[in-house]
Formats: sequence, C-alpha cells, structure tokens
Amino acid sequence: MSAAVIVGVAAINRYVTLRIFTPPAEPAPQLTQAASMYWQERFPLQVASYMRTLEMEATEHGGSVPYQKLTKYPFMRAMYHGFGFWFDFRES
Repeated sequence: MSAAVIVGVAAINRYVTLRIFTPPAEPAPQLTQAASMYWQERFPLQVASYMRTLEMEATEHGGSVPYQKLTKYPFMRAMYHGFGFWFDFRES
C-alpha cells in the first residue's frame, strides 16, 4: 500500500514539474533602439547609472579596473609564498 502511494506521489510530482517548467514557445524579444529610447526618456537616472557601469576607472573603493595587488601591497608576496597565486594576485 505505501509503495503504491509513493509511486503515485512521484508520478504526480513529475507531471506537475514537467507542466510548470516547460520552455517558452517563443524566444524573448530583443531590445530595439525604440525600446532603449523608451527607457531613457522615462527613467533617465536609472539609465545614467547603468551606463556608468561601462566606465573603467579606479575609485577609492577599488573601482572596476583590475590591478595587480602585489604591486600595491608588496608584503603579500611573502605572506602568500608557496601558494599558487603568490606571484600573480590580481583583483578582478
């Protein structure tokens, strides 16, 4: 009896899972120039903030430019001697 219940629950679970997680029939629409302008007109601050993520510059908190930490902190070479990254330790 309990084996039949377990098999039944597993079958129902599989059926529900396959119905819920079916892939969409059509692909997601691609953004066009008109759609980009729509967002830029209605949400200028958010678009400006997003566009700033494309800039590569160093800031007081590290910024977005990867740099060689061993050049900035030479004591790390001795601290991490023997590890695989002791000679090349870059911030990503």
